[in-house]
Amino acid sequence: MELTPEERQRIFEEEKIRAEARTEIEKTRKEQLLEVRRASRGRFSTKKTIVWVGLPLALLTVLVWNIKVRFANEELVAALQLAEKSIGASPSDDSWKASHYHAMLAGARDSDPRTTALLYIQSLEYAVNDDRVASSYRSLGLELEKVKLIEAAERCYRSAAALEPHDDFTQECLANLLMGEKEYAEAETIYREILPRASTANDKFGLNFRLAEPLEATGRKTEADNYKKEYEKWIREVK
Repeated sequence: MELTPEERQRIFEEEKIRAEARTEIEKTRKEQLLEVRRASRGRFSTKKTIVWVGLPLALLTVLVWNIKVRFANEELVAALQLAEKSIGASPSDDSWKASHYHAMLAGARDSDPRTTALLYIQSLEYAVNDDRVASSYRSLGLELEKVKLIEAAERCYRSAAALEPHDDFTQECLANLLMGEKEYAEAETIYREILPRASTANDKFGLNFRLAEPLEATGRKTEADNYKKEYEKWIREVK
């Protein structure tokens, strides 16, 4: 059936409206996409700004912290050197015990190891005999290790060991430190020396494991495995 002119005009107008609507929708979609892209670029720029501003600030904070730690450690070493010149200058066992008590209390509270170390340094002045001096040095060495003052800690352990050469705990502390410094030969010598004197099964088999470490580090795996087997055997028995 042939369409009348009026019908053809109506269909034409409807198609024209649909085409305009499609054009408008496409235009709106493109504008929205462009807006999203602009917003994304803005966020990226903001993030970049935050990174570029925040990174130097973070680095500066780390730098300042490291400087503070370095100065604090230097002061600690200086305090120890000064205290060593007056060991036992004011002998008082009560004062020595009080310093040790406060130091142990500070350590139990997880305070700054430097605070604990300073109390042990102070106790040197009150030491009434070599046993007290050795005990202060040994405890001080443990705290100095925590703040990475390895050289000072080693010196404290050696001072304590010189005063009490048969104190196996001091010797073991020294050997453990030497292992961290890759001084395997001396660490092995100490472990071998104190192993026969271990008074408990726990100490004995713990030292077996410790002794295996320098052996393994120096390529003596078979011998190291033998000591490890002793330790593993004990672990199985305990379980």
